[in-house]
Amino acid sequence: MLTHLGPPSILINNAGTTSSITGPASISDVPIETFESNWRTNCGSAYLLTQLCIPDMEASNWGRIIFISSVAGK
Repeated sequence: MLTHLGPPSILINNAGTTSSITGPASISDVPIETFESNWRTNCGSAYLLTQLCIPDMEASNWGRIIFISSVAGK
């Protein structure tokens, strides 16, 4: 993909999930496995993609990284 499109100059991180948890659940009602899965999707994916794109952005002395939050972050 890199040879076809070239190095990234803009990254938009826009991932979010609640794993079907809706409403104001108590933190004690959320199993650790669900929390970890949500964290990996909501934060971990943005971290890893950012980590992958930064070297090319630094090499070109230009780049933008945008993080979009989910309404589930309330």
